[in-house]
Amino acid sequence: MGIADYRISADETAEKDRKPAQNLYNVQLGLNFLWSFLFFKWGLRGTAFVEIALFLSVLTLTVYEFYQHDKIAGLAMMPYAAWVTFALGLNYSVWKLNK
Repeated sequence: MGIADYRISADETAEKDRKPAQNLYNVQLGLNFLWSFLFFKWGLRGTAFVEIALFLSVLTLTVYEFYQHDKIAGLAMMPYAAWVTFALGLNYSVWKLNK
């Protein structure tokens, strides 16, 4: 994640061209942070599931935008997206099995 973000930030193109990608990155980072509190601290498994689905959607857009600007940056974000997809499934299972 950090390397991908650095590659986008260090890109010499106009700032307005890379701004949407950086904004999406910051939003998904905030959603990542929020999910931990929803799931672990507050025990809101259902809310955490909805939030992680939103998080994955924003992350997918982030990967797409990164790939449009720098293919290596986009590819570097793919394992993260795969992990969040796996976490989405885990979140759902824990929520449904622990009502």
